[in-house]
Amino acid sequence: MTLTKKLVLGGILLSLVPFLTMGILSTSRTSDALKAIAENRALVTAQGLSEMVHVAIMEELNMLKEITVGNTTIDVGTTVAREGTASVQDEVQKLSRKLISAKKNVGHNYEVIFVTDNSGTIYADSEGGTCRGMSIGERPYFKSAKNGKPTIGNVILSQKTGKPVVPLCGPIFSESGEVVGTVTVVLKTDFFVEQIKKIKIGETGYAFMADEDGNITAHPKQELILKLNIKTLQGMKSIAEAMSAKQTGVQNYLYEGMDKIAGYAPVEATGWSIAVTQPVKEFMSPVYAIQNMMILSGSIFLVIITALIILFGRSISKPITNAISGLNEGSEQVAAASSQVSAASQQLAEGSSQQAASIEETSSALEEMSSMTKQNAENAVRAQQLVAISSEDIGEANHSMKTLTHSMMEISKTSEETQKIIRTIDEIAFQTNLLALNAAVEAARAGEAGAGFAVVADEVRNLAMRAAEAAKSTSGIIEDTIKRVKEGSQLLVKANDAFAKVETGAQKIGELIGEISAASTEQAQGIEQVNRAVGEMDKVIQQNAANAEESASASEELNAQAEQMREFVKGLAALVGATHDNGRRSEKSSLQKHSQKIPSLSKVKSIVPGEKNAGKQKYSNISPLRSQQIIPLDEKSFEEF
Repeated sequence: MTLTKKLVLGGILLSLVPFLTMGILSTSRTSDALKAIAENRALVTAQGLSEMVHVAIMEELNMLKEITVGNTTIDVGTTVAREGTASVQDEVQKLSRKLISAKKNVGHNYEVIFVTDNSGTIYADSEGGTCRGMSIGERPYFKSAKNGKPTIGNVILSQKTGKPVVPLCGPIFSESGEVVGTVTVVLKTDFFVEQIKKIKIGETGYAFMADEDGNITAHPKQELILKLNIKTLQGMKSIAEAMSAKQTGVQNYLYEGMDKIAGYAPVEATGWSIAVTQPVKEFMSPVYAIQNMMILSGSIFLVIITALIILFGRSISKPITNAISGLNEGSEQVAAASSQVSAASQQLAEGSSQQAASIEETSSALEEMSSMTKQNAENAVRAQQLVAISSEDIGEANHSMKTLTHSMMEISKTSEETQKIIRTIDEIAFQTNLLALNAAVEAARAGEAGAGFAVVADEVRNLAMRAAEAAKSTSGIIEDTIKRVKEGSQLLVKANDAFAKVETGAQKIGELIGEISAASTEQAQGIEQVNRAVGEMDKVIQQNAANAEESASASEELNAQAEQMREFVKGLAALVGATHDNGRRSEKSSLQKHSQKIPSLSKVKSIVPGEKNAGKQKYSNISPLRSQQIIPLDEKSFEEF
């Protein structure tokens, strides 16, 4: 990865981390705050609506009570209960007129007011007798009111208008306290529905009311009233159960694939519950807007940061690229210095020719030494035979030592097994202590009835048996170890015998070496002649060594510097994304030009004795001298060179 890319990547990471952290924290806190506000607003609105409906219902119940306690109502009801309606037609007509008057006084909120006897048959109404003779005896609200308790019925559809209505039914008590009939006020729910329709939360939030069975009794959509049951909707089961249980709270639910929240509160004295709902995405829209704004601003910020970092990276990499070019030029200068080293190698080749001439003089001395060498060779043969015999003895001793080594390895393995068994015994002893402790605890708890102690004691006995088996195994292994040690001792005795034989052979070899020593004395005379020739060679060799040392040191130093320079150039080029191939090609071509001017050392010949006559000369190739074989110069000597 280039320097510019590293700077871009690092800058992006350093910029994004705080930006993303700030964005996530801000959106999270904003989301929580908006959700809390929306939930509180929905709950407060639902509670306000339920209180309003409760107050309205209580006012209607008070109106109903005024009718039921009226003297005319009580007198007519008592007479009808005792004698029937035929004997009190005038009183019934009078009661009907009062009902008509009461309906007019309360306005259009009432659909009808009627009075029934104890069987539920209507004998007076506010509609001019149109309801007379009808029976509500099977209605639940009538049965409840007949028992002496004012009752609010369920919301139903009016048979007359087809609109939702709710019956309020109260008992008529005689002067003796007996129930002699009921008064029913059929209240229109238009008032409730209109009030609920007026509630708007946000853009699309609304309120609705449901009875204890889950039926919608008030809703902005008229077609859903008494047509939709929220208990049957998959995403609203939880909130429907809470509303039916007359609970107050806030819940999330799913309606028509939309995530919503609703605050709900019960209407006291009824089985109804009012909920105020709003889509989550609606009150969370500011959060979404903040997120989109942060994404947009973050993208713009990222583009700007990337551009600035790229410009900054280029301002750094450009000087480095120029430095790489300079290093490439330096490589060419190193190549020129290598040509000077090659010139020194030519001098070394000339010195090698002089050395070959001196070697010719040594050939005659080597002829005189050949006869002595034959005698030494014969003695060497005899010595070789004795050495062969000694080798067999040594081989046998070696085999014994190998066997001994193997036995010692077995002993080591056996010792390892012993250690394992000892560890097992230690573990069992530890567990035995624990079980003993448990047994003591059980015995202390049980008191006299120590039933639990028996179980723990049995486990202790099992562990004791395992310890005995491990001890037995340890005994067997130790016996086997002793046996193997004895075998090792016997093998050591054999090894000592073998080495004694080797000592005898060595004595014989010593005698032969004495004879070889005498022959070597005669060879010394011939070596003196060789030394004189070698003395003449020393001068040339010293000169060659000096030249070779200087040239090799220079070559080694130049090669090391060139290699190091190439590594530096390669690393810098990889870092800034540049290339140094051109510099390497120019360096290579320069070296090739210099190397073409220098003759190969392989063309230099040396003189070696090929026959008895020393005057005859024959040449063979000399191996090129490698600079790694010579001690290099230090920096100061290289500068002088």
